[in-house]
Amino acid sequence: MRQRYCEPTRFVSRRIAAAVVSCLLFFFCVGFLFSAPAHAQEVVSQQVMLEMKDGVKLYTDIRLPKAKGKWPVILLRTPYGSANNNIESALQVLVSFNVVLVTQYMRGLYKSEGEDTVFANAKDDGATTVKWIRQQEWCDGTVTLVGASALAIATHLMAEADVKVDAQLALVAGTDLYAMSTMGGVMRESLVIGWLNGQARSNNMPVPHPILKTFANAGHSNDDVWESRRIKDWSKVSVPTLHIGGWYDCFSQNTMNAYKDYSTKGDPIYRSDQKLILGPWTHSGFVNSSQGDLSYPANSRNIDGKGLIDLLLAWIVSYVKAEPGGIRETMAPVNLYVMGAVGEDGAPGNKWIKANEWPVPAQATPYYFHQDGTLTTTAPTEANASKTYAFDPKNPVKTRGGQNLRIKAGPVDQTSVEKGRKDILSFETAELSEPVAVVGRLKAKLWVATDAKDTDFTVKLMDVYPDGRRMLVLDGITRLRHRNTTEKDEFVTPGQVAEIEVDLWSTALIFNKGHKIRISVSSSNAPRFQVNPNTGEAFALQYDYAKNSVVANNTLHLSQARPSHIILPIIQVDALNSLYDPSKMEKFETEATSEATTDGGTGNDETPEVTTDTVSGNDEAPETPTDAGSGSDNTSVDNPNTNVGGCGCQQQNGAGGVVFFCLLLGLFVLRRRSRFSR
Repeated sequence: MRQRYCEPTRFVSRRIAAAVVSCLLFFFCVGFLFSAPAHAQEVVSQQVMLEMKDGVKLYTDIRLPKAKGKWPVILLRTPYGSANNNIESALQVLVSFNVVLVTQYMRGLYKSEGEDTVFANAKDDGATTVKWIRQQEWCDGTVTLVGASALAIATHLMAEADVKVDAQLALVAGTDLYAMSTMGGVMRESLVIGWLNGQARSNNMPVPHPILKTFANAGHSNDDVWESRRIKDWSKVSVPTLHIGGWYDCFSQNTMNAYKDYSTKGDPIYRSDQKLILGPWTHSGFVNSSQGDLSYPANSRNIDGKGLIDLLLAWIVSYVKAEPGGIRETMAPVNLYVMGAVGEDGAPGNKWIKANEWPVPAQATPYYFHQDGTLTTTAPTEANASKTYAFDPKNPVKTRGGQNLRIKAGPVDQTSVEKGRKDILSFETAELSEPVAVVGRLKAKLWVATDAKDTDFTVKLMDVYPDGRRMLVLDGITRLRHRNTTEKDEFVTPGQVAEIEVDLWSTALIFNKGHKIRISVSSSNAPRFQVNPNTGEAFALQYDYAKNSVVANNTLHLSQARPSHIILPIIQVDALNSLYDPSKMEKFETEATSEATTDGGTGNDETPEVTTDTVSGNDEAPETPTDAGSGSDNTSVDNPNTNVGGCGCQQQNGAGGVVFFCLLLGLFVLRRRSRFSR
């Protein structure tokens, strides 16, 4: 029996490398796998229009083991899907674990009724669904949530609901939609506009997406529209969760914040029952070694000695099936890939480390900007020193790489971006005589002034290779009116000096000997961030820069009294292996805490209509996802001729992150089936 399952999988696996370049070949291989008679895995398929509290019915697909019994349930709540590209078909091989797979499509999407409220109903609808699942004769009372990207946002929001689940697996997402949509009070334009309009097109909605009209009046973090789209009461969060993110992911810091909040603000019983994994990945890059312009070693895809897919299967065994001795008990709380120089023999880094906490202990070290363009740990001594540049909103600095979703992401050389521009101020260290390990969150403290009513300030961190490449590591932005708070506007008087902070988020990177650390300061990074017209206009989704924008003369102060600098969290390289002490791992309860209920969960006394048929697991292979992209640098924020949905992840492999992940998971489940299933 083992021979029958392993040999065809190796046949397919040899073609996975080609699949990274050619999705069509990949789907052909998966189609072959699913259609092979030796692999037929019979499941029972049920479809339910499940009624929510307000009467709206959501299309819910259920895949059950053919044998009668009670099983643990894996629930996915998704905004993605079409007749030719659905998650349940790709993942139904999970039934091989003797679990039930339930996939539900959110409001107004695919076959579900109602309007797409973009996560506003995620808590209530999720609670209603979990309650209903626990009443079904095929459920043993255990319900777990799995999600990546948008699915994981819904997963997180569900954590605050009154109906609890038993475990969560959340990849590349956070717990606060405002925090995921903005940075420093500035809208993440290519992410927000591009993703929502892609969703509108793929679900036959008008473009722009109707919800954008609502978001247009929600420029502050305390606006009512965000309240239903974030976790507010952390005392209600009581679920063990494995959080997975990437250093170059568009939701990188949001993933870290979720782990931190779950482990410090959630129910005390479950605070120690959280795990964090951070790799050198973009949003859908966890299946690749190549990120942006760099290719990391093959070990970047292995965590805790396991490939990513093996790890996810181990999660099912440990968290869903609750078998003892699994990763829930043995894995370190924090697992980080510390990046290093790529292509340099003997360079430190490019390895996984373990830690008891995040952030890890590090020395906050200021690196000061100097008038002559140097970057040193010595503070400036000049009484008067500053640099001024003219920022024209009609000619913004172009985005090239970074923590993006729908445009090219990851570590990308910034040389061409900076070439010839007079509105970028750069500061650089001498060649490093020893490696410098930066592990943690980075923030820049700037003293600035402008002659405009409002403007933005951006900061980039780069790793300069000996050959001159300026590889982007992190970047951030702050809108001057939001220098103190994102809950209201606080304009400065033109010409008045203001002290501001620019959050660049977090990284784990060893700058190698012979490299340089480089910082650049400017006022735009488009289309990653919405360009400020400098006029002080109220928040809007779109500005007419040709008719209503002004050039801002922006000044960065560099004096003894106003020493602009960046704070790097530095740790000794040889200390990276001593951040984890297993004896300090807190024990946690492993018994199921779900409250199986007997009362109705459909909002009324009627049982939802169920259509049932038996399928043999050889459904037609899903077609190529429509959210594939080219990964080119000039991808527009919202191309009306591109019918894209899904994540819109535009990595070099051209595959949509969520469906691509699901298909890979399905493939490897078949390979591991005899090893893990009970």
